[in-house]
Amino acid sequence: MQPISELADLFQRLGIRSDELELIPLRLPAGACVMLDAHRQAVRLALQILEQQCADHVAALNLLPRYADGAALQFQPFVLREDLLATAVTMSARQFLGPGCDLEKRRLLLGGESKNFPRVPFWFGDREIPKNIIDPYSLPDDDPSFTSFYLDALDKISGGNATINANYFSLLDQVFGGMQGEQDIYIWNPDCSCYFDLDDPHAERHLWTFHHRGSDQIIVIVKATTD
Repeated sequence: MQPISELADLFQRLGIRSDELELIPLRLPAGACVMLDAHRQAVRLALQILEQQCADHVAALNLLPRYADGAALQFQPFVLREDLLATAVTMSARQFLGPGCDLEKRRLLLGGESKNFPRVPFWFGDREIPKNIIDPYSLPDDDPSFTSFYLDALDKISGGNATINANYFSLLDQVFGGMQGEQDIYIWNPDCSCYFDLDDPHAERHLWTFHHRGSDQIIVIVKATTD
């Protein structure tokens, strides 16, 4: 299993901030049997990649003058709890997309852009008029979804709603098989790694894996952010 480095440019072009959301695409060996253990191996490899990124970041900081007087930062290697990788929870495609994505009509629920309805929720493409306002409490659930992760992680200069909507479905098409056919999606316990040890009790901590059946990729999705 190897990282797919060429997708990093795609994520950057689509305005996804890596400090908010990590998408780690991994290529499977030819002919690999993609069962739960393949997802588990993908989690291990993704955490190793994140560990190296953190170590490199600390090393770069230690080159700054403020740390040149002996007050160097110390990097603590990640500890992996293998016992917490023993099981995972399955997720449906509907749960993955969440209520804020209309896959059939290829539109997201986004905040209004007009001066009369700033940040009021409308389905993209609908006229921003009172009868089209969406009551968020009318949606079926408010569980974490990849759609909400994506919207949280957008670079604030990434463009207006038309760009945001187009980029989202471009990402689904190029990385997640357009959410067509069958997928295997798993939720893993973030307590398996100290990467997710955050002081903020309200921090978001998510570790998911995604495989579009028939593809040669597993995507590891990591969100670990504080308010």
